This record gives sequence, C-alpha cells and structure tokens, in this order.
Amino acid sequence: MRKNLYLILLAVLPMCFAACGSDDEEENESDTIGLTTSNLIGDWIIIKSYNTITERGDQDVGIIWSFNSDGSWKSTAPTWRWDYVSWSIMDGKIQMKRPNGNVEAYTAEIKDGLLYTRLDHGSKVFERVQLSESNNITSDYFVGTWEASGGSAYGTWIFNSDGSCNFSHYSAGKNYSTDGKWTYTPSTQTLSTTVTNWEWKITKATTDEWTGGNGQSYKRVK
Repeated sequence: MRKNLYLILLAVLPMCFAACGSDDEEENESDTIGLTTSNLIGDWIIIKSYNTITERGDQDVGIIWSFNSDGSWKSTAPTWRWDYVSWSIMDGKIQMKRPNGNVEAYTAEIKDGLLYTRLDHGSKVFERVQLSESNNITSDYFVGTWEASGGSAYGTWIFNSDGSCNFSHYSAGKNYSTDGKWTYTPSTQTLSTTVTNWEWKITKATTDEWTGGNGQSYKRVK
C-alpha cells in the first residue's frame, strides 16, 4: 500500500510543477505585436535612451519622432541630431533614409505599448504621445511672452498676434535676438517658427505654461 502511494506521488508531482510553470509563463508573457506600417504611424516620444559612444542615457529623452502615413518623418530635435527624411519597414526593421540616400536600419519591436529600437551605437524606448491635455487650445493662447523653465538664459519667445515672433537668449557672454514668423496648427497641435525652424508638438498646456515635444517647458511672462 505504501509503495503504491509512493508511485502515485511520483506520477502526480511532475504535472503539478508543469502546471505551476505554465501559470508563471502566462503571468510573465508580454503583449508583443508585429512591427507594421499601420501600428507605427503616429507620434512617439523618447522616454529612455542610451548612447554607447557618449555613454549618456538622457540626452534624447522628451524628443518626439513622427512617423507620418505618407512615409515622411519629422522630429522635434534639431536637424543636426537626425536628418532623416523618410521611413519604411523592411525585414522587421525601421529603415530611416537620409537626404543623401543612405539608410540606417533600426531593429525594433512594439511591446506592452512601447516601441523599442536598437542601432549599433545605442538604443531608445518610445511611448505614444498623448495630446489630450492640450487639444482645445488655439493660436490666441500663445500670443505673449514665454520664458523657458530654465530661465532667460535658456531663451525667451515673444509670439505676436500678427504672426511675427522673436527669440532671444544669452550665451557666452552675449545676448542674441532673432526675428521670424510663427504658426500654430490645432489639428496636429504643432507650434512652428521660422527661427532656425524651431517646432514643438504641444504635449501639455495650462493657463500659464506649456510643454513641447522636446521636453522643454515655457512659462508665461506677466
């Protein structure tokens, strides 16, 4: 009798461990979806970044990459950072094309709602831009003087109602001032200027402060 009970336990125990292992696998299973054109189109903001050359992990955080449905690409970063002009997907990679025709292929996947990309010199993690906090603002909202959250040394913008603007900042012991034009497009929540082609995707806006896709915030000067 005791021998039979021992044999039964030997037969049952492996199944118990297998069942537990299956439960753990289900709990740890992540929601990974295929990388396709349709699920990549839109605006993605960098939330984590690491560059193996500079050994920095924060310089790109807050920057937005826009994968447009017509195959074009834009970023809220200055063009010296990335000068890609178009994008496509091939062999499970995002093919980023430069003006000279050269292509950089990012290994990428979308998992748990986040976009993970890898290139030879680093990696980035993106999440989709949520613009609901500022979708009711109009051009009138920006008219006035706005100072960067870091103070006047980081720049002050004046947006006038006639579409003209001015950007001033202090650098290396000198004051600089540049005039230009500005526009705001509510449908895309994009603030654009002709001053060195600065452009922001507005991710948040309150009565006296707004934040652009490069992570920089500006406060209204009263």
